[in-house]
Amino acid sequence: MKFRLSITSIIAHTSSVLFLGFSLPLLAQISVPDDYHVCKIVTPQTFDSAQNILKIAGVPKSCFAYMIKQHKKTVLSAERWEFYEKAMDYEKSGDKQEAILNLNRYIDGNDSFISADTYIHRANLYRDLGDKENAIQDYRAADKVLQQEYNGVNGNGQMNNITLNELDKVRTELSQLGVSLPEPDLTTANILESIAEIEVERAINSARLTPQHPMIRDFDVKLQDLYKQLKTTQPQPYKGTVKSLINNAAYRKMEDLQAQKSQLAKRYSPVHPEIVLISDRIKQLEALISRNRMSLQGA
Repeated sequence: MKFRLSITSIIAHTSSVLFLGFSLPLLAQISVPDDYHVCKIVTPQTFDSAQNILKIAGVPKSCFAYMIKQHKKTVLSAERWEFYEKAMDYEKSGDKQEAILNLNRYIDGNDSFISADTYIHRANLYRDLGDKENAIQDYRAADKVLQQEYNGVNGNGQMNNITLNELDKVRTELSQLGVSLPEPDLTTANILESIAEIEVERAINSARLTPQHPMIRDFDVKLQDLYKQLKTTQPQPYKGTVKSLINNAAYRKMEDLQAQKSQLAKRYSPVHPEIVLISDRIKQLEALISRNRMSLQGA
């Protein structure tokens, strides 16, 4: 299907998706719509494919103006976009060679970030034409980009299972072409995930424990070690990614706690110790989120 969307139609489409209350799980959900830095982190780097445009479906509406402003210089260069559209037209008509030539012009003339989708698209065309060498080269490029995305390097919030599934598909294609790759380096992603988890656990336990308590101190030691590891990992995550991931984890935990509180409220009074503890834990998470917001604003 030919894909032809203007920026206006992108916004219209995404707004309608959000209006219907449906959010595609294609990026980490950032729950701070009024935060300039958060908008910067979740914004896709390019709008050069249907999948990349759909990745903005979960972005708060207040981020749209920022997104469009930030990408005017790199997203809609009329000449480059024309090459991309021509490539799609030629592919639809069955002329894969001309499709490749126009993708070449689009990629070679694009000084902004090239998405994994674009490399995969061209690789598939090369593969279908029997051009093994160029197909391998593009699949390798896509593999690199996908690893960067999952490690938070590109700052587009695509640290999720969909990215991992795409990475697995690319590596399957390479395997079928006779290329054996080492395991993907997801060290940074694992560190970020651990930091977010421990930061949230520390916050909720702070509702009943002092900073000197052995459990809190243990959390602090682990976090200190993880942050040190993060500074030495390759590749480096995009600035602000860790704070946003912590906030995402905190919001998810708050939802769970609110659900627990609602159930307990059916049986107990608001001053019941269990309800009070849950309320205190929620306050600690809110404080954690607030600190991260201030850190992002001051960055």
